[in-house]
Amino acid sequence: MSIYGLLVLIHVITAVAGLGASFAMPVVMKTPETSQQAKYSLDLSKKFEVFAKVGSIVLLITDMQNNKMTRLEYNEPTQQ
Repeated sequence: MSIYGLLVLIHVITAVAGLGASFAMPVVMKTPETSQQAKYSLDLSKKFEVFAKVGSIVLLITDMQNNKMTRLEYNEPTQQ
C-alpha cells in the first residue's frame, strides 16, 4: 500500500470514528431519566467529545496532506 493509500485509509477511519462520536452525543444526552443517569451521560458525552475533537484535527491534517500529494502527482504548482 502506498503512502497515499495509507493516508486515505486513516482519513476514512477517522471520519467514521469522529463523526460517529458527534452523532452519538445527542442520543446519549436524550436518554437519562434520573439524576444519576444524567451524570453518567454527561461523563460519557465528555469522553465522546474527545473523539470528535481529535477526529476533526486528524481529518484536517490528512486531507491537507492528501491534497498536497495529489497536486504533486499531477505536477500542478502549489500555492504558497
